[in-house]
Amino acid sequence: MKQARYNGTLRLLIAAAILSLALAFAPGCGGKYEMPAETAKDARLGEYVHGGEYGWFEGADHMAMIYGHIYVAFSQEGAVKRYYGDGAPEKDIVFSELDRPFVIGVGSEGIAVADSSGGMTVKVYDLDGGMPFLTFSDPQWKMIGGLAIDSEGNIYVSDMVRNFVRSYNSNGNRRFGVDLADSGFGIGHVLSPRGLWIDGETLLIAEADGEKNQVQRVSITEPQKGIMFSSEIPLLSSFTDDEENEWVFDRPSAVTTDSDGNIYVMDEGLGKLFRFTPEGVSDAMVNSPDAGGPTTLSEAVAIGAYKNRIYTLERETGTIQRWDGR
Repeated sequence: MKQARYNGTLRLLIAAAILSLALAFAPGCGGKYEMPAETAKDARLGEYVHGGEYGWFEGADHMAMIYGHIYVAFSQEGAVKRYYGDGAPEKDIVFSELDRPFVIGVGSEGIAVADSSGGMTVKVYDLDGGMPFLTFSDPQWKMIGGLAIDSEGNIYVSDMVRNFVRSYNSNGNRRFGVDLADSGFGIGHVLSPRGLWIDGETLLIAEADGEKNQVQRVSITEPQKGIMFSSEIPLLSSFTDDEENEWVFDRPSAVTTDSDGNIYVMDEGLGKLFRFTPEGVSDAMVNSPDAGGPTTLSEAVAIGAYKNRIYTLERETGTIQRWDGR
């Protein structure tokens, strides 16, 4: 009898061990996506997360991020979709009345979407989707390059062709008689402005012009007032790495800040992601070969941040990469 119980217990232990091994090596476990692997808490700056590459965004045109949620625009599908920070889709979130969304801007008061079907409009939604609570347009828009929303619900639009950054209130009406930044050289003036990001009381602007590849910061309350990052660096236009190699911007496409106020600049021409201190002092090149991720990002057009994690969209490959800072 004892021998029989012993044999039975042994069989149960062996079965449990086999089941554990099967679960450990089962791919996907029946789900439609796999949770990315977590990195160590002391992950070095720019460490690329193996398994944190989300590659089912074929046809994605733009993305933005807030509160740990990723918003992705698909113009061909006429849809904006929301995902968790681990890449999992949120299936119950729907943004209605969209035809060809191509640029997204987010803020604590909502999400703004540029839609190009039958004319160029901006539609503003709650972060949880639904019907737009505001739809407006401006006859002077030619090609929207970036959007942002501040804590008061004011909306900011950059136009790459007309070379201006314009501010609108929560009703879609212009806030000022002149633009926050208009065409031209110098602080407070822009050429081919693209990505926008609200940084407190200022607006970060990525400019992607052949003669003006840079990022600058302007006031959101005083039109055409540029604010210097420091006395030495009035504008962000280059970066020097640890080996004293200088990288000069070539079509900066997007800009954001992390929870510590560090500034991240995505450069489409270089295929690189750069980090600067809140004062604009060069700090690091994030996707360096030493970080273990892709050396060059393909058609990198958008960027988002959640705490110390940075997310980038490669439009060419339909991939969102996640980078963990320190």
